[in-house]
Amino acid sequence: MSRLHLTTIAFLTLLTASALFAEIATTVERPQGEYHIARLTLTQGDVKREIVLGLRDGRGANVWIGTGNPFIDAADMRYDGKSLRGVIEDRHHVYEPGSDLRFEIDAKVSDTGDLRGTYKARLVEGEWNYKSAKLAIGKATETGGEVTGRVMTAEQLKAEQAIASGAAWPSWQGPTGDRVATPSSVKLVDDLRYARLVWKSEARIAAAPGPSKDIPRTMGDAPMQLLNGGGASPIVANGKVFLRYSVPSGQVYDEELYKKYVEAGLPVTALAQARKVLAVSADDVVICFDASTGQTLWQTTMPGAGVNIQGHKTAQNNLTPLYHDGRVYAIGSTLRMYCLDAESGKPLWHVPIGEGNAWHEQMKATCLAKKIAPSRGGNVGNRNYGYAPIGIAGLVLSNDHKGNLIALDAKTGSETWRVKGIGANDSPHPWRHDGRDYVIFAGREAITCLTAEKGEQVWTISAAPAQLITVSGDVLAYCDKLGAPDAPDREKEDKSPLNDVCVVYQLTSQGPKLMWTTKWQFIDEQGQPYKNQYSHYGQPLIAEGRLYLSGHEWTDCYDLETGKHLGRATGMGVYNAGHMFFAHGRLFTARDGKHSQSDFRCQQFAAAG
Repeated sequence: MSRLHLTTIAFLTLLTASALFAEIATTVERPQGEYHIARLTLTQGDVKREIVLGLRDGRGANVWIGTGNPFIDAADMRYDGKSLRGVIEDRHHVYEPGSDLRFEIDAKVSDTGDLRGTYKARLVEGEWNYKSAKLAIGKATETGGEVTGRVMTAEQLKAEQAIASGAAWPSWQGPTGDRVATPSSVKLVDDLRYARLVWKSEARIAAAPGPSKDIPRTMGDAPMQLLNGGGASPIVANGKVFLRYSVPSGQVYDEELYKKYVEAGLPVTALAQARKVLAVSADDVVICFDASTGQTLWQTTMPGAGVNIQGHKTAQNNLTPLYHDGRVYAIGSTLRMYCLDAESGKPLWHVPIGEGNAWHEQMKATCLAKKIAPSRGGNVGNRNYGYAPIGIAGLVLSNDHKGNLIALDAKTGSETWRVKGIGANDSPHPWRHDGRDYVIFAGREAITCLTAEKGEQVWTISAAPAQLITVSGDVLAYCDKLGAPDAPDREKEDKSPLNDVCVVYQLTSQGPKLMWTTKWQFIDEQGQPYKNQYSHYGQPLIAEGRLYLSGHEWTDCYDLETGKHLGRATGMGVYNAGHMFFAHGRLFTARDGKHSQSDFRCQQFAAAG
């Protein structure tokens, strides 16, 4: 997902929070004025540079340069319908004391939106020494050339790039809870070289773990990274995109670490960023974009309600929101569930999620009192935020981070039931059978099925899931770390990924019936056992009559009914709770589900596998 850092966007409308939010200050902000996108090409000889400008009410709202992610110091651009003029200043490292790249643009715009003009550019080279935490400033180079492009209105963007009718991905696990997209007639490109950028968001957001480093393990560069706003994925519903993230806030920060950066002689810009990284509190934010244009429709903020968890291994690596029956349900950084109206962003209710919220609030209070960053003083654990809520039977269900599955009434937020035993990183899985709704979840030693309405146990099976389980239609699939559940030589403890067995059950009203199992084909290119410590299989995926199973460096394809092995793709595997998604006949893999960065790949199996 996008890894963008925060820049301030000015909004003109502030709405009063709902009375239900009396104890948490809340603002709903909506941008005013017309929205435009300017796509620019800067040409000097054979060298071309692409720039995309977001323009709100004739002023620069955001800017994206090429495929990189610079820190924008200024985007003082003006558009009056006839011309586009102004300055863009950016730097590719937060610790640099000034701009390392400055563009001055002067272009005329025709009645059709086409633009043409000139630009000047100034580049200042710099190199950061991570060990000494110091910057060496190099020479400055000045260039210039021609700028061409087009300015488009929001209406033109919607007409040219409207999303497919009925297209939706309303939760982390997709429209049916199995990470498979609804079929569509829209064609996808077969090669990413032919992919076209549709839009980037008007607002620059602090979402996704990004390349933020651990504190204080990487002392030299930890505070000089992009901010970690959490690992939530965007969701799509009703022509809108929703996202949850957090932003460091407040005046209390880790003074002990900050003093070390001051003594190291970091420049002013680096120290300002260090204050954010080392802050204790955070604002929880839920934002809504138009799915066709990327323009911001509303942004709801809970100032100071969250906790600032930065770092490579302590990141909140999921907590993706949920769209359900016209509402958005988002888990804040202290594990408080926020319910918002999806059309307006108006807060409707919020409640703590089980024991997890109480633990996070106490941890935050301790860090505030001791003035210590939560990432190093909060004992937040090692990547244990891999879950997301689901909506089913008028309820919203979520892991509470402390081994409880919590069911909340979707209209009021009142707790309906809770059951212990869910795994630290597992999300609940919906299952509908014979007109009734059930929920299935995995723990350390069992997989359990409950009635969705009351949380009553229907069945349970002994299991030791290696990663996450999958429920698709009436099929349950997972990888067992201890071997086949019916094997006489089943292991008593997890000694090696070589023990992993894929297990597939048929789900019936009488309980699950074993369909087939298969031993992990855990052999490298030299025919030797592959013994990487992260090499347990990832979460299986079921689509179009096949089961896909992915290990560290490959993906296997099986016939779902028989378990016959159909083929293997190498170099495309997942690990560390990595996961797969399926859309338009293509398998998308996010390789690493627990670290701050992960490869995202696409593959397609032939009819024969």
